[in-house]
Amino acid sequence: MTSRMKNSGKPRLYNPDENNYVPIEVFGYLFGCQEALDYANRHNILPDADDLKRIYAAHEMVDDSLPPFVMERSCIVFRDQERSDTAYCFRVGSNKSAKDLHLASNLQLIRILQEALDIPEDQAPKWYPCQSY
Repeated sequence: MTSRMKNSGKPRLYNPDENNYVPIEVFGYLFGCQEALDYANRHNILPDADDLKRIYAAHEMVDDSLPPFVMERSCIVFRDQERSDTAYCFRVGSNKSAKDLHLASNLQLIRILQEALDIPEDQAPKWYPCQSY
């Protein structure tokens, strides 16, 4: 079950209380293995190397292009509500606190991530269930 409020798009604030539990969700861009390979293909990163080396090199290239405060905002998320697969995520905001929930609308951070990850400006971040914050 998701913690999203009806019609708002944003989840309710995280609450660890078992009687009113709301899980942590993060708002950001996935950069899992497939996204890293796609990035490596678009940027011709180590085209003759194996996938693992290409994924690692793509992560390094993106990491090197981001300011430190953005790198501190990465985490592991579940790709879907079924929690069947995990991926690396660059977090814009989360529902962990009111401040972090407000950060989900930070257009400057969104643009920084779009540029670094080579994502079109019209592709908005998404909410994902958090696996490790």
